[in-house]
Amino acid sequence: MVCPGILDTQYALVASGVYARIALGQEQGVVYLWLMSDYKAVELGGLDNWSEAAKRFLEGEIGAQFAGISVNVTEPGGESPFWHSHSKLEEIHIVLEGTGEIALDDEVLQLGPGSVVRVGQGVQRALRALPDSDGPMKWLCIRAGGDSLENIGDDADLDQETPFPWNV
Repeated sequence: MVCPGILDTQYALVASGVYARIALGQEQGVVYLWLMSDYKAVELGGLDNWSEAAKRFLEGEIGAQFAGISVNVTEPGGESPFWHSHSKLEEIHIVLEGTGEIALDDEVLQLGPGSVVRVGQGVQRALRALPDSDGPMKWLCIRAGGDSLENIGDDADLDQETPFPWNV
C-alpha cells in the first residue's frame, strides 16, 4: 500500500499491552492515518562494513520491544571495559569473524567464527579479542528477558574492580 505524504510513523497503544505501528500522512489537505504491518528493517551491510561499528545497539532502530541486539567489533587485543551481569536478561553471543575469549565467572571459553554462547542471569561476563587474532572479532549479542526491554531497563550490574583473568 502506498501511503501519500507520510509525516511520521510510530507505535500506538491500541489495547492493554498491545501496540500497533501507525503512519500519519497528509496529501492535498487531507490527513490520513494507516495501521501498518509491525516490522522494521535495517541494513547493516556486509561484515567488511562493520569496522566502524565498535558497538551498535539496534533495538531502537528496529523498534524491538522484547529483545535487544548489538553489532560489535572488537579490535585484536581489545576487551570489555568492565565485568557485568544481568539480573533479568540472558545474552546470546554469536561470533562471526575473528578469535577471542569470553570470561564467565571463573571460566574462560575460547571464541572463533561460529561460536555461540548463551549466558544466563547472574553470571559475570567479560570478553576480549585475542591480540593475535587475524582481524577484528565481529560478533552479535542478543539480549532477552521475561518482560519488555522498557520495563526491564538497564539492569546491568557493573564490576570495574575485578581484573580480567587474562590480565592476572
